[in-house]
Amino acid sequence: MEDFSAQNIDKISHNIASLSKDMYEIKKTILSEEKEKEKISKKDKKRRESLKKAQSKFKNVSTNLSIKDYEDFEKRFKELGMSKSAYLKKLIMDDLQ
Repeated sequence: MEDFSAQNIDKISHNIASLSKDMYEIKKTILSEEKEKEKISKKDKKRRESLKKAQSKFKNVSTNLSIKDYEDFEKRFKELGMSKSAYLKKLIMDDLQ
């Protein structure tokens, strides 16, 4: 009878150790996933801030144009059959050459 109780105690302690190990692995996995999400959210935040800065710079440039200059710009890119961004890229590339 004592042998049977000792076996049960050994099984129970083995099960407890196994469950403890499993819980540790689960906790470790959850923490690593949380760190990864935090890393992604930081990158996303930086990307959004960068986009806001670029948009504000573009607004500043576009609002500094006179109406006549903007109409000439609009007329020219429509003549070439290009989008605004493609035409701006072309102008930049022409300036670099």
